[in-house]
Amino acid sequence: MKKKESGTKAEALHISKVYDYLDEKNILPVYFLFGADTFAIEKTADDIIKAVDPFVGTDFDKEIVRLDKKQEISGLISSASTYPFSNGKKLIVIKSFENVADKKVLNEYIENPAPFTVLIITHNDKIQSLSSNPYKTMAIEGWMFEARELKGADLINWVIKSAGEKKITITYENAAVLIETVGEDKNLLEQELNKFFNFLGENQEINLELINRLASNTKEFTIFNLLDALGVGDKDKALRIGYNLLYYGTHLLIILSTLNKYFITIVHSKELIRKEIQPREAALKADVSEYFYKSCLRASYFKSEERVNKAIKALLKADLSVKSSGLDPKTIYTLLIGEIFS
Repeated sequence: MKKKESGTKAEALHISKVYDYLDEKNILPVYFLFGADTFAIEKTADDIIKAVDPFVGTDFDKEIVRLDKKQEISGLISSASTYPFSNGKKLIVIKSFENVADKKVLNEYIENPAPFTVLIITHNDKIQSLSSNPYKTMAIEGWMFEARELKGADLINWVIKSAGEKKITITYENAAVLIETVGEDKNLLEQELNKFFNFLGENQEINLELINRLASNTKEFTIFNLLDALGVGDKDKALRIGYNLLYYGTHLLIILSTLNKYFITIVHSKELIRKEIQPREAALKADVSEYFYKSCLRASYFKSEERVNKAIKALLKADLSVKSSGLDPKTIYTLLIGEIFS
């Protein structure tokens, strides 16, 4: 293996760069995929497998393993070093490397990887430092690819692109609404886009009415219904909607995060209104969608600064309870709503 200069800085490439190394002439001996975006990691690993598969002569030369906690990989590394049964490539896939018992087992192999093997490794978490092996050598060689979690505009653009790949369209504004309705989990967003495609067919647009009708339709309510109930001071409805969201799998921390953004935006909106900034531009300044911003403007119950401050304090208390108390989510949510309307 031809080594790069020792002074080269150990840095990971963005996971999208994997696709520069998938044709026959550029296939890498090692692909190490890691980061917070597990959806991108799984999808990219599958794409590498599909690209390499035609060069694998027999199923005996293909091994895919997902690791359990503290699992040994010495046998897999030995297998990667042994010649394939056919004249083709050998493909070894090690998933969930974060569970491996001894990561140093990889050190010797990456110093001199087998030319006939393609080793794919996934690590479903961030790596704090690439300054030591086994990561340093792989980073210097250009074999490490990081899947950073998408947020804000990047996630919205991902939704637009993913919709386009399914031959349907969605505007930037409606993509933002979809994310606020479903959440930021790319697996859930992908499921919703598939649902829209199956309903619409090709060359159709996902509009706001369709999002409200179809998105997460297993729920009786959405997070926007909760905001509207809070905005008009309907305590009983806010409790009923919150219980429904929790029952159907919405994590309490996601509800708390959305409510925190809601009340912060209400505070921010008062200043934006004084400056006579129109809702579309104001939403951009508040870093929310126009749809979300308008729901904050409708919050007549929270025109009082005292009520908003009380709500924000109650949210902080609820957040601490989630992280430090043994109370169940429904109890914490009940106490939160009680304090907001006390």
